[in-house]
Amino acid sequence: MPYRRKISRIERIIYFLIVWLAGCQSNPEHWDSEDFYPQHAQSPLVFREASAKVSATTQDWQPIWQACGEQDQHWQHEHQPLVQQYRKHIREQDNKSPWYFLAGRLLGLIGKPESARYMFQKAIEYNPSDVWGHYGLGMYFWKKGSEFYARLYLEHCLKLIPDFVPGMLGLAKLAESENLTLAQQYLEQCLVILPNDPQLHHHLANVLWQQHQPNEAISHLQRAIELSPQNPNILKDLALIYIQKKEYSKARAILQQLIGLLPTHQRKRIQD
Repeated sequence: MPYRRKISRIERIIYFLIVWLAGCQSNPEHWDSEDFYPQHAQSPLVFREASAKVSATTQDWQPIWQACGEQDQHWQHEHQPLVQQYRKHIREQDNKSPWYFLAGRLLGLIGKPESARYMFQKAIEYNPSDVWGHYGLGMYFWKKGSEFYARLYLEHCLKLIPDFVPGMLGLAKLAESENLTLAQQYLEQCLVILPNDPQLHHHLANVLWQQHQPNEAISHLQRAIELSPQNPNILKDLALIYIQKKEYSKARAILQQLIGLLPTHQRKRIQD
């Protein structure tokens, strides 16, 4: 049964790659669950209305959003230099709120969610009109499972800046468990503003796949790969969709790209 043996080999390679990805990828919003409920925790609601209307454009928030991407790339091995950088900016910059946010986000990534929450609160206290503290608390409560407070903060982000893509993306994640159509609408809005963001295409593809729209999902994954050709998570998801659609030749082509991204010793293990 040579045909059957080829398919099982693809599935074995996929499993190996998923295990490898799980061990090496850095999830930008993964926070440890420890210390989420310390004895001294404050009341969850520290929401403050902005003291003045904010006039902001995409360019105002995009540099900090890009800094989040850079943080994701470096936090595991270089978080101490990042901490020093954020402290310096907090001391020297007029607008300290985004730097409180980045410091808090980093603390969340290294497993200190309550310290992260404190920094997000500091961002709001320093400038209630700045969107980043509200966004940080929205994502904090989403990770904690407090959807009411998460939605409150994320919706407030859009009151402050209507085209704030991180807030829309957060609301899409909230909607995904109950209303995939709403999640899709948020993500499509995000792509109107940032049409060349590979992660947004990737996220929308996953939502479309869950709604049994494989062709549309593949289209967005292919666009994501054009924008980020060496992202193993996007390649892996496209290969899995091709396998489920029984388009094995296309799956094999994607798997070859994935294998090319492996370290040499792991590549040899698969090819032997």
